[in-house]
Amino acid sequence: MNTRKSRHYCLFILLVAAIGLVGCALLPETAQVVAPSSPAVQETSIIPTEEPPPPTETSAASLRLPTKNEIVLTIPNEQPFSGREGDPRPDWLGWGAGSFAVGPDSSYWIADTALYPGRLLQFNLQGELLQTIPLEDKVLGLYDMVVTDDAIWLLGISSQPAQVHQLDLEGNLESSAPIPEALMTQDGSLVSNGIFNLWIGEDGSVLTSGVNGLHRLLDSAGQVVAEPIEALAFNDHTYRAQLHPDGDRLSLVIDDTAIDFAPPLYVDTESFLGFNPDGSFAAAVNQWIPDNEGAGNLDQYVYYYAADGTQLGIARLLPDFIPQMFNHTLSIGPDGQVYQLISNPDHSVQVIRLGFTPAPPPLPSVEPTPNPTRMPPLLPTWTVMPPEASDQEQARETLVAFFSLLADGQYAEGGALFGGSYEATPYGPPGADLEAWWQTACGSMLCLPVAAITEVQQSSPDEYLFYIEFLAENGTTFVMGPCCGGSPAETPAVWQFAYPVKKVDDRWTVMRTPLFVP
Repeated sequence: MNTRKSRHYCLFILLVAAIGLVGCALLPETAQVVAPSSPAVQETSIIPTEEPPPPTETSAASLRLPTKNEIVLTIPNEQPFSGREGDPRPDWLGWGAGSFAVGPDSSYWIADTALYPGRLLQFNLQGELLQTIPLEDKVLGLYDMVVTDDAIWLLGISSQPAQVHQLDLEGNLESSAPIPEALMTQDGSLVSNGIFNLWIGEDGSVLTSGVNGLHRLLDSAGQVVAEPIEALAFNDHTYRAQLHPDGDRLSLVIDDTAIDFAPPLYVDTESFLGFNPDGSFAAAVNQWIPDNEGAGNLDQYVYYYAADGTQLGIARLLPDFIPQMFNHTLSIGPDGQVYQLISNPDHSVQVIRLGFTPAPPPLPSVEPTPNPTRMPPLLPTWTVMPPEASDQEQARETLVAFFSLLADGQYAEGGALFGGSYEATPYGPPGADLEAWWQTACGSMLCLPVAAITEVQQSSPDEYLFYIEFLAENGTTFVMGPCCGGSPAETPAVWQFAYPVKKVDDRWTVMRTPLFVP
């Protein structure tokens, strides 16, 4: 199971238990509105919008949901990335951003947290970058963001303790308030991202949701109160998540009307995206689709409802190359429309105004890309080089043979082509049994065949540096992602690796071991 998806699903289970303990005895009986579990599909498309409509105050009469997705902002980010280890990350605006908000003036705010130090980007409706606000010395670990008429509210979870920060609209820090550790503690352990979402109440108070349910963190005067609340209250309506009578899932509740979601659909307290003056609201809905290998994929939607629980439409989220948790890249604008920020594989960033239909449309089809093949030797055999073979050809053949032999289980023959240091490996020198050493080493190192050589540099008369790509076991180019759960936007994945081949005692040898992935 994908790490992010499994974490999201586990947190959903925890939220079921937490809300069940806090709210079951307090919540009244409710009417039930059942959402479809397997709706029919309809086609959709993305249509660029030349002139976005001006912001309007949403009311029961004015809310008109578009029926098709529309691109309202595109950030091209055309700086190339080589995919080579050690190359710096280009300055891609907003790619892999951790949070997104549409302001009351309909401008787009992007928490550009995939680089250090982070920054806020504000774009107008015409796609012009209005301002860049550096976050250095202001917030650590920006996790969620809300923009109001006169302030930017930021949730920072990496400081000790975690904090909520208030900035003015020019980015000047006005106040910071600590989050009590009790709100982020579950079963006696501190949860580093134990606060998930922020809302700003109608009276200006700061509301949070997390592992311990809903709380009013700050009162309207900005003082820390950290008091639990049963529901979010907006426009004379209340909104909450309630444990279903079956005890295995949550329902969304507006006032006394419960909206049920049959498995595999599920919701949580963080599903609420925003609320309109007429009581209508949008909520994120997830669907876990298992596969035959015990893993699966997370499909995500936005369901829109009127104040009486009537379903107004369903939108399917577009695929995000770097997905974020807890709906942080979804936002409702002052016009009541729902906007999604997505990062594309080409490093472009787009803001999409989501289209709603009676049933969720299918995902767009993706053309399969051809798989690489194993790199064959250019010379007849690496063991006996023809007299006309150049030094570069001999070095190249040694490199290809080294990985080919190890990949085929010929550990003694492959190991004999290694001339680097064994001291840097976890196993130390091989001793007399070279074959056994390399067999053990290839159990943790990636002894993969070479798929391509992308560049060759001559370091000295007796040494060449090859940039190579490996053929993974599944038949694709091997790609090494960021270590230890890091963000692929902060540290982009690499697929070109530098391998020196050096002539020692009139024999070409590979100077670097196969890749090791912790």
